[in-house]
Amino acid sequence: MNFINSKNIYLRIAILVFAFSLAILALPKITFAACADVPIGGNYTISSSCTFSETVDGVDNGGITINEGQTLTVNNGQTIVWSPGSSIVINGSAAINVDGQFRQTYIWYTDQDNDGYPTTGNAVAQDAQPSNGKRRKDFSNFTYITDFTRDYDDTLNTIYPGTACGGVCYEAKTDGTCGVAAAGTDPGGECGAENCEDVNCDGSGACQILSTGEGACSLCYGCSDSDVACDAIGNGTRDTIGTYQSATCYSCNGAGTDTARTVDGSSATALGCSEGASEGCRKCASGVCGYYTSAQNSCAGGEECDATGTCASVTKYILYVTDTSYDGNLGGRSGADTKCDTDTNKPAACSGTAWAFLSVSADDEIQDMLTTKSVNSSSAWYRSDLTTRLATDWADLLDGEIENRVEETTNIPRWTGSNIYGTIGGSCNGWTANNPNGYIYPASGNPPWCTYQGQSGADEMYLCWWLSSGSFHRVCCDATRYLYCSCLGS
Repeated sequence: MNFINSKNIYLRIAILVFAFSLAILALPKITFAACADVPIGGNYTISSSCTFSETVDGVDNGGITINEGQTLTVNNGQTIVWSPGSSIVINGSAAINVDGQFRQTYIWYTDQDNDGYPTTGNAVAQDAQPSNGKRRKDFSNFTYITDFTRDYDDTLNTIYPGTACGGVCYEAKTDGTCGVAAAGTDPGGECGAENCEDVNCDGSGACQILSTGEGACSLCYGCSDSDVACDAIGNGTRDTIGTYQSATCYSCNGAGTDTARTVDGSSATALGCSEGASEGCRKCASGVCGYYTSAQNSCAGGEECDATGTCASVTKYILYVTDTSYDGNLGGRSGADTKCDTDTNKPAACSGTAWAFLSVSADDEIQDMLTTKSVNSSSAWYRSDLTTRLATDWADLLDGEIENRVEETTNIPRWTGSNIYGTIGGSCNGWTANNPNGYIYPASGNPPWCTYQGQSGADEMYLCWWLSSGSFHRVCCDATRYLYCSCLGS
C-alpha cells in the first residue's frame, strides 16, 4: 500500500508526476467521469476512476482515499485539496496532468451576503480566510458538490436560487443567472394582483391569464396605496385609498378582462354573490347579485325560495286537463270532481283526491276554493310535471293571466263556468243540463241563445283566456268540452 501523509506528500507526488508524465507522452489521453457524490465537507473515497470538476476542488475538512485499481486524474491547471490534519491514501494511482497539483489547505468560496449560497466566482485554495470567504464545508444548504448552486446577487441575502429577480416571473437560477420562472410557479408572489390573472407564471416571463369563466375577478384588487381612479378593467391604476371595488358576478373571459355573468345557485356563490339566505336562491343577473323569491331549481326537491331568499319546503298544486270531453251534464259538483279524480290524465304526483276546477253556482265558485277545497293561498300552481309553473300563489292564479299554458295539448276548450277572475259565469244549470231546452231566436249565434249556457276557456291563443274566452266560448250545454282538474302535488 502506498500511503501519503502530510509530511511526505510533495515528495511522493513529485515521483508520481515524473512517472506519469512518461506514460502521458506514450499513451493516448484517457478521460474519466466526474467524481460522484463528493461531499461538501468530510472524507472522500474514490471507488471508481474519476476526476474532480472544478478548477479548485477536492475535499474540505477531510482526506482522500484512492482504492486499489482506481485512478484519480488531476486535470491541467487543477488544484486538488485535502485538509490539514487529514491524509491522502493512495491504494490505486493518481495521474497529474501539466500544471495540476495536490495541495493540503482549505477550500473557500465568497458569500458576501451570508445567505448560504456562493457567488459565481471560482473557489480559492489557501490557508487564511479571504474577504467574505466561507469554507465549503460550512455551506449547510448543500450535501454534495453536485448540489452546489450559485448566487445571482451576492449583495442581497433575499436573492438566491429559486427567488425572484429581474421582474415579474423571473427567478434566480442555480447557475447564478436570472431567467424566466417555470410555468406553475411564482417565486416573487407577484401574480394574481391584477384583473383576471392566475397566481402562477406562464413560463414565458408573464403571469398566466385565467381561462374563460375562471375566477371571480376583482377590479383594482388590493387597492390601498394610491388614490388614482380605477380604469374600466382594473389595469395599472388603483381606486381610492382604503376602498375596494368588488367584481361580484363577474368572471374572466380568457382575454385578460372580465365579463358580467348570469348564473344561479353555487355558481353565483363562486362569483362572490352572497345575497339571499340560501345558496340555492342566489343569482347573478348580468353581473348583478341578487336572489329569487319564488320557485328556483337550485333548491332541493320540494323546496322553493321564499321572500327572504331561503330554500323552504312548499305546498304545490297541480292543474291538468282531462283526457275525455263531456257535455254540460257533469252530474253537478260531485260528478265533475269524480270525473277528474278517475280520469286517465290524473298525474301520479297528485296527493289525494282531485277535483274539477270550475264554478258551479254563486255559492261554489272557483274563487271560493280557498274555503270549499281548503286551498293554501300562498302555494304555487304547476303543470303536472311539477316543474312548469303557472302562478306563484292563489292571487296570481286568478289575476287574469297565467305564466304558461296548463297543458301543451289539443284538448281544448275546457268547461270553467267562470269569468277570467274565477267568479260564476254560465254553468249549464249547475252542470246538470245537456239539452239546449229550446233555442230563443235566433237559433244560433254568438253568443247562442239557449236556455242554459256554459262558459269555457282556452289558452292556446292567449294566456288570459285560460278561464274565459268571453262570448267566443260561451256555448249551449249540448256542446262537449274538456275539464280543468286540480289536486295537491306530492
